[in-house]
Amino acid sequence: METARLASILIVCPFPEHHAIIERVLQSTKWAIHHAASCREAAMFLAENQPEAVICERTLPDGSWEDIWRYTKQLSHKSSLIVSCRLADDHLWAEVLNAGGFNVVGQPFDEEELLRVVESTRFRP
Repeated sequence: METARLASILIVCPFPEHHAIIERVLQSTKWAIHHAASCREAAMFLAENQPEAVICERTLPDGSWEDIWRYTKQLSHKSSLIVSCRLADDHLWAEVLNAGGFNVVGQPFDEEELLRVVESTRFRP
């Protein structure tokens, strides 16, 4: 009997406390959670893995969400990009969606909203 593979998500953020919050929110779901603190770490992970979703901080120590977006565009399947930012305004939301990203979540995290956004990536065509 074949076991179902867990969907995977990559969290790209330099703040360990954000990783902990997201992991706690997703702990009861069927996501395999992976972590990266920078664009470089994310690029290394994405070179060998194909996550269904990526949550990325707007600004990273060595780049931005746009760099992560470019890395995900090189994957053989579509990976949903969710951008996270303390100042998640309409301009950022429009920028992310126009680029082809999936959504933007504000900080501090509204845990119910974060869970809803992440879980809705499962139904993206």
